Amino acid sequence: MSGDVSVQLRPGSRRLDSEPLSEQVYQVLRDAICDGVFGDHTHLVQGELAAQLNVSRTPVRDALLRLSQEKLVRAVGARGYIVEALSERDILDIYEVRLTIEVQGALLALPNFAAADLRRIQDINDNINNFDYADADPYELNLDFHMAVIEPCPNRLIVKIVRDTWDQPMSRRIYRRQLAAHHDQPRQIDEHEPILAAIRERDGEALEIALTEHLVEARIATSRFLASSSEKIGE
Repeated sequence: MSGDVSVQLRPGSRRLDSEPLSEQVYQVLRDAICDGVFGDHTHLVQGELAAQLNVSRTPVRDALLRLSQEKLVRAVGARGYIVEALSERDILDIYEVRLTIEVQGALLALPNFAAADLRRIQDINDNINNFDYADADPYELNLDFHMAVIEPCPNRLIVKIVRDTWDQPMSRRIYRRQLAAHHDQPRQIDEHEPILAAIRERDGEALEIALTEHLVEARIATSRFLASSSEKIGE
């Protein structure tokens, strides 16, 4: 593990009312991988991580085992774990689900949108437009936008599947690659506007087109960034 890369627990982590230490360690390491603090192929050593986080090896071991089950790291025997590289298959898996389930959920939700629902989506998009990296997580704001689009869907199983897909650590990791590929928020705002307009007009065909195009563009941008990064590594 590179000496100039470090992680730490959040303030108040050892309060009696805080989450279990193993869960906190898992979240810190998960976010470090998803946000690129630990890059692809980084070697993670239990002892070094435990020392950085000022915890015993047990919560670190448990967290790394959980991350390996989520395909974010891979065990390399006694040498610890390696951060798995994001693959084209990872990207396709996430977007195949979203293009099928999320689009269908939005279409089923469309007849049920109330004025308050529209205001909420517009407010979320405005927040995305005006967000400050120091005060907000763009991933969480984007998640809020997409969940608000399907929240009125009467099929609660679809809503749960979409939420579970977004909650996958791989989804956060892919979104970070999208940000790196886009380099700016205005593009995301521009792609959200046709979705909002279609909902306002209760136009199912326009909504299907706008949401599908948005997801396809995100998938393509992420795939291109991944290919570009792989080429640079191979140089």
